[in-house]
Amino acid sequence: MIKRSTTSDALLNELKSQRPIGRPVRRRKPPSEPKLKRERERQAAIEEATSGAHGPMPAASHKTEAKYSGTLNGEVMLLKRNGSKIHLPLDRLSDEDREWIAKSNRK
Repeated sequence: MIKRSTTSDALLNELKSQRPIGRPVRRRKPPSEPKLKRERERQAAIEEATSGAHGPMPAASHKTEAKYSGTLNGEVMLLKRNGSKIHLPLDRLSDEDREWIAKSNRK
């Protein structure tokens, strides 16, 4: 039987206490207070928008600059300046916009 020296025992204990070799563990810092506040406000806005407490949005309560692309199945297709597309039901548009769409569809 081979007798180990105390230095080899100390070395073995040190190696055993080290983390295994591999990808380092990254600990995430907790979010800062401004980030938490923004996230709470975002969640509250989503909750308010999706709750039925306010009823349907009245027509023309929001203004958007977009180019008319067409109408399909009672929905208006609009193209915003940033390239994104919007599909809105006709009843969400103002009376003036609905009249303009009706005239443009007759042509």
